[in-house]
Amino acid sequence: MASAACITVAGVRSISAPIKAGGSFCATVAGSASAASTVPWAGSKAAPKSVNWIPNANVPVLDQNGRMAQSWYKFFQEIANRRLGGIDAPTVADVIVTQSAVQASVVSV
Repeated sequence: MASAACITVAGVRSISAPIKAGGSFCATVAGSASAASTVPWAGSKAAPKSVNWIPNANVPVLDQNGRMAQSWYKFFQEIANRRLGGIDAPTVADVIVTQSAVQASVVSV
């Protein structure tokens, strides 16, 4: 079951600054913002992934023997094989056809 998070922020901002010719500028703005989401990166309480697959910026891609470093191997394994589907993933042409069909379906609805 997905969890949801919601946040609402309200505030007032007042700005005053001098301008040329001895005058001044003053503005006051009031507003609010509200957002709700069920995705983990937008603030829900979903459990984080147990494997950190993003290597640090200072990790070299190749080790001393010229082989791919383990952290980069895990990164490409996660992205290419798991998330993008690996060798069985749809081609770009298939994705374009599917996307066009979905757009047509949405327009007809």
